Amino acid sequence: MLHILWILIKFILIILGILLGLALLAVLLLLFCPVRYQARAVKETGSFKETELEARITWLFHVIGVRFCFHNGEGKLVVLFFGVSLETIKGWLKKLKGGRRKNSVSQTSRSKASQPEAHAAENFQDHAPKTEAVLLENNTAEPQTGKPSAEKQEENIKFASKSGLITRIWEILSKIIRFPGNLWNKVISIIKGIIEKIKNIKKTISGITDKLGWWKEFLTNERTKAAISLIWKDVKGLLHHVLPTKLEGDVTFGCDDPAITGTVLAVLGMTFPFHKNRIHVNSLFDGENQLTGNVFLKGRIYGIVLIKAAIEIYFNKNIKYVINRWKHKED
Repeated sequence: MLHILWILIKFILIILGILLGLALLAVLLLLFCPVRYQARAVKETGSFKETELEARITWLFHVIGVRFCFHNGEGKLVVLFFGVSLETIKGWLKKLKGGRRKNSVSQTSRSKASQPEAHAAENFQDHAPKTEAVLLENNTAEPQTGKPSAEKQEENIKFASKSGLITRIWEILSKIIRFPGNLWNKVISIIKGIIEKIKNIKKTISGITDKLGWWKEFLTNERTKAAISLIWKDVKGLLHHVLPTKLEGDVTFGCDDPAITGTVLAVLGMTFPFHKNRIHVNSLFDGENQLTGNVFLKGRIYGIVLIKAAIEIYFNKNIKYVINRWKHKED
């Protein structure tokens, strides 16, 4: 009995060890196996539709990858697994499923052929719709209605005109009587609105001054300065790590206006610290729009560098102080 129990415990420990080993291997791969990327762009004519672009991202020694191609104005994204696209793998699986279905269909057809077939016939009778006679009654006799006399109609018209004139005069008099009161109320409401707007302006000005004071105190604090310097240092390190390790190319460009060409050339000069003259830029001042050339780059990203920067920022006391101050800035 003890021997069997020991075998079970040993078997469970072996499974746990394998699982822990796989988890440790996955963590090590995520941290120390880099994600590699490379891209190439070629433009030999003036049309951007004829630009050729190819980008590739791989991980785990090219086991998993993504490739994007742009050719003849059309883009295509392909996911690769062991260098084989997922579409090809799906095609293989469909072929296997299709072969299995054909076998199952042939077996079912054979079983149905052995059984007798029965056909049932149904007769439908058409029933003619029954016609009904429609009787139309023409009422030629018009109902006689009593009409009032002409004198009564004139009296009613005169009475209605007199009553309408009286109500109109009364409305005009009531408006004249109410005009001073309405004017006074309107003036009072305008004055109150102006006073409220002045109060709101004072409140906004005082709020802006309070916020400026808070921001000045917040930014001049030594702990805030230390947190900002740490974040800037980590951001620069990440940019240096993420930027391509290999970059080369040759670009020729020109614009209609030579002044625009000079401005673009000055802006490109600011990117010199990034490519360090590994991309040769040829500028044309002949007054023609032109952009041709080719660029190739590749690089890698290690997960350990990202995790290191995240841990350094997360556990820094100055960063926590800044976050706490930011959360309670309205207090």
